[in-house]
Amino acid sequence: APVVLLTAYSDEELIERVKGSRLLLAGGRPRGTIYAVSRFLQDQCGVRWWAPWATDIPKKPTVKLAATLNVRQQPAFEYREPYWFPSKDGTWAYHNGNNGNLSNIGESQGGKVGYEAGFVHTAYGLVPPKENFATHPEWYSLIDGKRTVDNAQRPGAQYSQQAGARDPA
Repeated sequence: APVVLLTAYSDEELIERVKGSRLLLAGGRPRGTIYAVSRFLQDQCGVRWWAPWATDIPKKPTVKLAATLNVRQQPAFEYREPYWFPSKDGTWAYHNGNNGNLSNIGESQGGKVGYEAGFVHTAYGLVPPKENFATHPEWYSLIDGKRTVDNAQRPGAQYSQQAGARDPA
C-alpha cells in the first residue's frame, strides 16, 4: 500500500482517493481528515447537514465510487464562520467546514481557529494608539472633523486614510 505522509498536507487539506478496492480519506492535522470524511459523505453519499436539527442521510444499500476518485483540496480561506447562531453547534460546524471562533468545536473534533488580536473590534490590538497615534494620527478615526482615538471602535467610526491599512512597522 502506498504511504501518505500527512505532515506534507496543510492543516485543513483533505484527500479522497480510490485505488483498486481501497478508499483513502485523510488529511492534514488537525482538521483535514474530519473534513475528508464529511466531504466524502456529502459528495459521494448525498448526506446533508442543513442545520443542527436537520440532517438528510439517504438510504443507500451500496455506494458506487468512481475508480478515478482522486481529490486533494484545501479551504480557500483560513477562517470560515457564518454568523448564524445555530452554526455554533460544533458537530454541524465541522461537517460543513466551519472552523470559527464562535463554533463549539472541541479538540477531539479538530478544534477551531482563533486570533490573538481578537475576533472583532480589533483595531486597538492591531494598531495600538499609545504607540502610533502621536506619529500617525491619520491611521485613526476622523470623528466630527477631529482625529481621535476616543470611541474609535464605535459603529460608524472610519479609518479615513489608505495609510491606515498598511503595516505600521
